Amino acid sequence: MAAQSGIAANEKLLSALAKAKLGSIRLVYMQIEDEQIKLRKMIPVKDSWEDEFDRSILPLLDSKTASYILYRLDSKNNLGYEWILLTWIPDETQVWQKTLYASTRATIRRQFGDGYLADDLLCHDKEDISLAGYRKHLISKEAPIPLTHAEEEAKDTAAGHVIHASMNDGYSSMGGVAFALTSSSQKSIEKFAAGKVNYLQFQIDIPQECIFVAVSKKDLKPEEIGALTPPNAGSYHLFRFIHEFDGTKCDPIVFVHTIPGYQSSIKERMLYSSCKGNLIDCLSRQYGIDIQIKLEIEDFREFTTPFLMDTFHSKEAAAPLSFSRPKGPAGVLLCAHLHFSLSFMPTLTLILLTRVLTYPLILGNDFCDFDYPNNNILELHNEVSVVAYLEAEGVDSTCLEGAQKNDLSGCAII
Repeated sequence: MAAQSGIAANEKLLSALAKAKLGSIRLVYMQIEDEQIKLRKMIPVKDSWEDEFDRSILPLLDSKTASYILYRLDSKNNLGYEWILLTWIPDETQVWQKTLYASTRATIRRQFGDGYLADDLLCHDKEDISLAGYRKHLISKEAPIPLTHAEEEAKDTAAGHVIHASMNDGYSSMGGVAFALTSSSQKSIEKFAAGKVNYLQFQIDIPQECIFVAVSKKDLKPEEIGALTPPNAGSYHLFRFIHEFDGTKCDPIVFVHTIPGYQSSIKERMLYSSCKGNLIDCLSRQYGIDIQIKLEIEDFREFTTPFLMDTFHSKEAAAPLSFSRPKGPAGVLLCAHLHFSLSFMPTLTLILLTRVLTYPLILGNDFCDFDYPNNNILELHNEVSVVAYLEAEGVDSTCLEGAQKNDLSGCAII
């Protein structure tokens, strides 16, 4: 995480880290307590780093408590022995602890020294933090970066151009940045797709360039998400809104990108914006998750049940559309209004309007002509007389009798 907590190593730990760099220490085990990073245990070197890996690390892990482990390799660089920083944040850890350890991670790197670190891993289950898991990590580092769905399409399209040179095939790219999902995150997404949980919170591990699930919840309400969201860092949220509407059970899915504004760094905001499209594409195509609505918000206080009900079942969208015939008299009566106004206009104005009013006036869906010399409304252009039109519209008898005499003064003006 780019946003830091402000928590730092105490003096005892700093002394232990300096001693560890001399080469006789294999492992340094640390935890956060009383707003300090404290030393819990140090293990000296006995065998090779591979032989000691599982037997030194695995007994220290608690399924509900986060921790940091610095593990010394046998390889060296120009500063001395190389180390691995392992950040252990199990899925069962409380949300505040997950956020705290993730945001303090950069401080550990800085105080120990980035130059000593050969690797920096964020681990959520014991499979990731074991020797076998670390070897898989090393293999994946050497392997080519996996192509996104859009990049695979582009590759296939390019091949198609070579084989079928006459075809003008195109493709659309998702663009942006495609960070891989951690293995534990993939399991969490599969649970969401199967309906076992209704909420996932994703965060970006910037140093490792990957995306992980920080929070997974079952039966969570919209109003409860804000308390789980880090206030000073970006995050993605996948939420299944389970509810009833008109006696029918509904469970649409919402994807939310939270933007903390200027509380996070520019780099972090850019990464969250760039990674969003490819993450949504991955969730949809690889896991079959149908996302109905995508939102970008700064504050979850407005992300409530009424808001989502209105979003998915707005009254305007639910109201049946009426296709009744549009009323026509407005055009006719406006023509009548113009006709009877002419007798009150100054002579000069009437002369200027003579040329205009001898042409059809387009009013609504109806056309009407003025025969100015006779001061007379002629026919509607749809070949229905004014009288017949008014009669069909059911106007009162005074208006209809006047219309038969070419006098619309008794008709209401709209």
